[in-house]
Amino acid sequence: MNSTMISALNDLSDLVTEYRVMLGELLDDVANHWKRFENSATAHEATPHLDALTHLAHRIAGSAGSFGFELVSDAALRLERQLRPMIEGPGHSDAGKAELAGLIIALLEAPQTAHDHADAILPSQGHSGTLTASARKPLFIVDPHCERALQTASQIAPFGYETRLFHTVEEALLAVSEALPCAIVTELEFPSGLLDGTKLASRLAGTIPVIIMSERTDFAARLAVARSGCTAYLPKPIETLDVVNWIDELTGLKPGPDLRVLVLDDDRLVAEHHGAILRAAGMKVEVLAEPTALLQALDHFAPDLVLMDMYMPGCTGIEMARIVRQNRQYLGMPIVFLSVESDLSRQFAALSPGADDFLTKPIRPEHLVQSVRARAVRARNLRQVMETDSLTGLLNHAHIKNRLWFEQSRVERTPSPLAFALVDLDHFKQVNDRQGHLAGDQVIRSLARLLSSRLRRTDIVGRYGGEEFAIVLPDTDLTEARAVLDDIRSTFKRIRHHGNDGEFHVTLSCGLALFDATMPGDGQILAADEALYRAKALGRDRVETAVQKSALDESAF
Repeated sequence: MNSTMISALNDLSDLVTEYRVMLGELLDDVANHWKRFENSATAHEATPHLDALTHLAHRIAGSAGSFGFELVSDAALRLERQLRPMIEGPGHSDAGKAELAGLIIALLEAPQTAHDHADAILPSQGHSGTLTASARKPLFIVDPHCERALQTASQIAPFGYETRLFHTVEEALLAVSEALPCAIVTELEFPSGLLDGTKLASRLAGTIPVIIMSERTDFAARLAVARSGCTAYLPKPIETLDVVNWIDELTGLKPGPDLRVLVLDDDRLVAEHHGAILRAAGMKVEVLAEPTALLQALDHFAPDLVLMDMYMPGCTGIEMARIVRQNRQYLGMPIVFLSVESDLSRQFAALSPGADDFLTKPIRPEHLVQSVRARAVRARNLRQVMETDSLTGLLNHAHIKNRLWFEQSRVERTPSPLAFALVDLDHFKQVNDRQGHLAGDQVIRSLARLLSSRLRRTDIVGRYGGEEFAIVLPDTDLTEARAVLDDIRSTFKRIRHHGNDGEFHVTLSCGLALFDATMPGDGQILAADEALYRAKALGRDRVETAVQKSALDESAF
């Protein structure tokens, strides 16, 4: 169990304990308002207490089940359904009061035994394509030739995979019995002349993805690979990126940002509870208990989905959805209501102003995770189609600039360093002319994949145009940014590519600029571009930083 799960379990346990105390206070309020309602001499005196009981019943019904108090939640829901017609009706009959008294007693005497839902979260954990490198299983490389195995590992490692090398099938199988790898890359033929790669795949019986590489392309070899249960067969010569793409596809471990969910519920404990469940599932969560803070949170948190209660004092969820949809920027962002409301007609009515789904409280943790993830992933994928470059999958020119401007506005509000980089492939026209455009595209994709795996998830990468890339590095000064980009530069020049003339290597140059108030809008881009031009003029294959305008101003005195 990793530290994130442990932290989530502790949070859930603490929230259940805190809610147990709060529930006792809520039930005391129910008892007090019921006593005053019974002692009221007129309907006018009774109405405020009836309203208070309705509000309390709704609050308990919507929260108790989430913390394991299902019987309390059911009793509160029955009470609320009895109270609402009495509020809307002309008076309170003795028969209505008698039935109400029974429901009040049932609520106050409902067993208050809770169970921790935290364990129910764990089976549905899995991965969402956003695991960090430290959470990944190693990649096994099985090859009898030491030098070739080391070369394969050196080409795959830069893309974020930890590799372990084995020289025999037996060694690999023994290691598998001790710790499962994410996948295995192996050769088809070993020095014995036997198809040991297929032997390894057969022994694993499909439990672990196996990728086989070979110089053979004959039908017999392909048939043997297919019969052994291997997942992929790559004829040589092989582009490193082809192997990496297969591993990404088979393991689902391609780096990418965590899903971001904004939870809005006027009941703070319920909001924190749902937030803890989603965090345990690997999502980034911000929790709000005040509806008036939603628009500001949308601006600085940029969620993939908003999960909100439908009934909140002062502003309903339906009204909040209308407010959110007034901004074109949030037209495609999913809004999911979470409420104790079980009336289907009211649920459908809630969807019409712009909500995308309706979940009924209480909801099992795994169902909450699955529903939120499905909606958020679908919305993110749709957004990526509209915002990303088709060749690399990175942000396109317009959207990387938008993200830079967004980060600049954030830095102006909460000062912190913001670095921006322009990266350009050196002599790329020669690559296309000599190696072919297909090889050129492969080089561009390789750099895009390397940037995605070597940068932080908070960093933003886009294809600025042609063979040029743009990188936004929040909370990063020039010294830190230069070290990161120089490491990427030195790594990329060692990656092998294949083209018309066989194997070749490509270098890159980079220009860096730090944001300050003297370079609003495109000023930081122009400064980075000047630094990139200087890197090219100084011989390429290097990282140069822009000279800050403030430093130039000081030198004039």
